[in-house]
Amino acid sequence: MSEINRIPLSDFFELFSPTHILGTSYTLSLAFFESTVFSRINKEKLEKCMILADSLGVARAFQEAPALRSAGKDYVVTAVPCKGSFHPKVWIMFNEVEFALLVGSGNLTQSGFIENVEIFDSFHGKFGDSLTGELVADSVDFLEGLVKQWSNIKQSSSFQVQYINSILGELNVHKSNEKNPSRELHFINNSRKTILEQLPIEKASDLYIGAPYFGGEVAGIRLFITKFEPKKVYLYPGLDQDNKIDFDISDVKKIENVELREWDLDKKGFHHLKLYGILNKKESWIFSGSANCTLAALSGSNFEAGLLRQTNSKTILDYFSNKSGKYEGCRQISRSNPETNVGSLNFFASTSGEFIEINFDEAAQKNFPIDKISILIKIGLQRGAVKITEKIENYKLKIKWPENITEASRRFQAATISIDCQSIEGKALKGISFVNDIVSLSTGPSQRNALRGAMALLSGEATPDYLDLTALTSLVVDYFFEDLNQSSINGEVVIKNTNAKALGDEKNTIIDKIAIWPPIQIDNLDQGIKNSKRFNDIQTLQSIFAHFSKFEFNNTTINNADGDTEDETNAASVVAKEPPKKIGKYNKIWKITIDQLYYLWGHLSDCIVSEKDSLNIWPRCTIMALICLRVRSVVGVSSKYTVETESVAELCESFIEMLFADRSAWEGYVLPKGNRYKGEPFPAIAEDIYSEYKVLPPEETMLTYLYFFIYLMSQNKKTKKRFPIKSWIAYKQISGNKMQSLFTNTDRLKSFFRNYLSANNDGILMTDFESAAEQLRNFNVSEIKGAALTKKILEIVQNKEWNLFQSISEISQPSLNKLRHRAERSMPVIIKARDGQNYCISEGCSNRYTINPEFRLITELMPVICSSCGSILVSTKLYSILEIGES
Repeated sequence: MSEINRIPLSDFFELFSPTHILGTSYTLSLAFFESTVFSRINKEKLEKCMILADSLGVARAFQEAPALRSAGKDYVVTAVPCKGSFHPKVWIMFNEVEFALLVGSGNLTQSGFIENVEIFDSFHGKFGDSLTGELVADSVDFLEGLVKQWSNIKQSSSFQVQYINSILGELNVHKSNEKNPSRELHFINNSRKTILEQLPIEKASDLYIGAPYFGGEVAGIRLFITKFEPKKVYLYPGLDQDNKIDFDISDVKKIENVELREWDLDKKGFHHLKLYGILNKKESWIFSGSANCTLAALSGSNFEAGLLRQTNSKTILDYFSNKSGKYEGCRQISRSNPETNVGSLNFFASTSGEFIEINFDEAAQKNFPIDKISILIKIGLQRGAVKITEKIENYKLKIKWPENITEASRRFQAATISIDCQSIEGKALKGISFVNDIVSLSTGPSQRNALRGAMALLSGEATPDYLDLTALTSLVVDYFFEDLNQSSINGEVVIKNTNAKALGDEKNTIIDKIAIWPPIQIDNLDQGIKNSKRFNDIQTLQSIFAHFSKFEFNNTTINNADGDTEDETNAASVVAKEPPKKIGKYNKIWKITIDQLYYLWGHLSDCIVSEKDSLNIWPRCTIMALICLRVRSVVGVSSKYTVETESVAELCESFIEMLFADRSAWEGYVLPKGNRYKGEPFPAIAEDIYSEYKVLPPEETMLTYLYFFIYLMSQNKKTKKRFPIKSWIAYKQISGNKMQSLFTNTDRLKSFFRNYLSANNDGILMTDFESAAEQLRNFNVSEIKGAALTKKILEIVQNKEWNLFQSISEISQPSLNKLRHRAERSMPVIIKARDGQNYCISEGCSNRYTINPEFRLITELMPVICSSCGSILVSTKLYSILEIGES
């Protein structure tokens, strides 16, 4: 025998990190769920989360829609088309190892979880244990009962049923196939048999009935008495807020051997618990759950569930007091069924892009065809209306998102859609649903965590959770190196990760051709590919990149997760209370981000990029750069403390160097045989993939890096800090004829500055940024010092005005004299050197391939004259400037 498991209700949701959660309720508050329950759950592994409720409860939840963020994105919420009331209060939670079950009387509301007097019973076990397997089998039966509620709808066309079946399928493999009727704990529901039929005792000496609702009659009490024939019945009715009970006391007094008693519990509040005790000389059972003592619950059309636990008489007496009930004078709850001229229209709405798809359920289909259809879509304070003039005869409807509903708002808040229409008989109908984001709901936990981290950064309403931020940055970095990097240590090729090959070569080849940006439509993809982690990663990264490149953020109400406001008047007192903890929090958030940036940069410095990997380098580096800037902005505004972050200028320099700086390998690195690099320094990543594979950056990434250059030009004007001319030349060459058109998008430029650069931005103003953009637009690379000096030397040589060599101070006169002798012998005077080259390669030079420290100037865009042969050595970039000028 065992006593009822007693733990704080909140502890249940923190038992372990689940992969699947399914919760049911009659009525619900999703604002309460998101703020108090969902926030407690460790979502690191969470693949699927679903909340099912009665249509009445779901309708009430829509009143909170403007306050919701995760509905339809991180979890599904839908009404169950039950014939009666959908009434169970059940939570099923599991992962690969553990299983937990919570069943009780409380709805998913603040009243049900906090304020009312409720009772929940729970179980927590591991797969493989006998009792766990039996309760899993009970849970499978419960889920199958849920699926039956959609009995006349093709399951393949119902997203809700598919979602339940996916949870059911994961759970089904862990169920026990052996029936053990003598076990001490049963999870029962009434989808196959009534609740009373499943209670084990045939005869009871004592029967305890505690419930708040009786249907205004005593028929439920009589059902219990007929079933168990008890010698004594103890009745514990719940008083509502107005001190009313749900039956006529005179009717109770007509039943023999029934004694009215009161709950004697410490907690005050509405006694909403449903608890039944059944005992005789041999055994004692206690049943708790959702079922009231009504005909609808015990033998009618309601959907109910509860936990039946074998216990002992002492435990039952602990719950049921012997305090005599004093209900004389208590009025009976009045019942009314107000008539309405508006019928219910149940449907499920979903989106996977620019369209919303609406699927009408079985009850709604009885009213078809429908016409005079008005549709209203709400997100926060935004409204979008759609009118459909023709009749709708099939059970699906597809509409485009209204133009005035911005994509930015769809990222940050839950969307609802309501439909007003008229049935074939002329009756007015109304229905409402959340718009469920299929892409988000179909992704795995890591992708969903990454999306949640991205949305937190973009909304600016809170600093992102550590887990979500790590998932976001890891997705950007780790996907890149999934099978990209082939390094060679001591001559042996090492493939760092081969997980990508799990799909098979053919499928993997198809995925390899899908670039993160811009998105492309690939028809007839194998379902196995669509279900793969790699494909989900691509979709998630495309979504994240699309969001970040829109530059549509909310910077006006940034708050942090601790509820701090932006009132600077009390900042000192806040700091005095707990600054070390706060500063540590925000420094940790920044460290997660910057470490991932340097991790990406470090790997790029020595990788040999393949053609398939070259497609995603620009988008991935751009996403990581934007994440860094956004985290810096959010942390800086949220914290009110001095968080140790790199300056915006330092970050922009890093972003540019990551793609445009020459690279060197880590110690111990050996180039694989047959590689295209001849030695260090390796060519810059951007130039390498451009020259080798002709990979051009997508326009959004080109714009982003243009703004990084503009910002550094702003710094150059303000502080005379060196501008990365060499990188700018490479950027111009890669951009080609698109360069000037990039400067014309002034609205994008302002939006980028406002959302990525303006917070704590080293004192650079929008006017400085715009001025620097104009200066950079007109910047003539052919006038840089090295190019001008080379032109001057070549003009002297061409005109043989040797006396003008005296005016050149940057190069030694002996070297210039060597150049004169070379020119006078009609030998080639200018030689194109590889960037970073530190020796002369002129034919016949006595110092050929001899390292000379002076040659480092080649990398710095300065000409070098070999002191041995007199050749002018210029880097490939400087050579291209002399040839192409401003083209």
